[in-house]
Amino acid sequence: MGLLTGLTGQVGESIRDWGVRDTFERVLCKIAMKTLSRGFRKTDMPSFQTLCAAAQVVYDNPEQLLRAHFGVAAAEISILRQEYDEQSAELSRRYADRRLDYPRPWAVGSGSAFTLYALVRTMSPKTVLETGVANGHSSFFILQALSRNSSAGTLHSVDISTNVGTLIEPAERARWDLRLLSRSAPKKDFVSYLDAMPAIDIMIHDSDHTYRWMDFELETVLPRLSASGLIVCDDTDLSFALIDFCQRHLLKPVLLVDAPKVLGLLEPHGGTSAMSPESVTS
Repeated sequence: MGLLTGLTGQVGESIRDWGVRDTFERVLCKIAMKTLSRGFRKTDMPSFQTLCAAAQVVYDNPEQLLRAHFGVAAAEISILRQEYDEQSAELSRRYADRRLDYPRPWAVGSGSAFTLYALVRTMSPKTVLETGVANGHSSFFILQALSRNSSAGTLHSVDISTNVGTLIEPAERARWDLRLLSRSAPKKDFVSYLDAMPAIDIMIHDSDHTYRWMDFELETVLPRLSASGLIVCDDTDLSFALIDFCQRHLLKPVLLVDAPKVLGLLEPHGGTSAMSPESVTS
């Protein structure tokens, strides 16, 4: 209706200048181009310039992001970095002696992994939702961060395959609730699973990065976020989903360039709390 309304005022003048047939063809072409462009947008990838234009701010350094955007002190970041490096060494040992079912490049980048670890330590969340597990790279760091926090927290992960989470030890699964979605009805299962969960403090999207699925996840999770809830999306450069989601809800994401990937962070209800000193040293 908006497109037709905009064209109505031009029709009379166009008929006088070009005739009825040409005017009709021009109107149809404009409608078709507008409709097709929307379809292409759901299968296309945004340019880096488009991502930056849609963002609130863009960082290329996770420490700077944590310091400037989340208010984490430099001394606290140093402690977190030491913790993360120790865990990274353990993860490298697991990568070396285990058979992996998924390509290693599927994992989040090192800057993104450190950001996730630091945010879980920072926010001390009770409920973390992760979509997409693969080998369990992100799951590992989230679980390690939850285990260091003084408050109880659980990682809820969803996937559609049974062979995920190879990097996770049995002893680490006490805080891990892995849910396998039905391949025939994944949306229905996803909604049912979220309906049974508490409010979500951190949501991490790293599953199917197609426009329609990512958009579905974001819209489904949004009303289920806690008051200080945070949305984190890996590979935001693979579709327009996050950009369009933010435009609909009048939001602007924060981006971390973690080459060759881009991590998107979004706080729909406002800011998160900076880490307290006791949670860093606990």
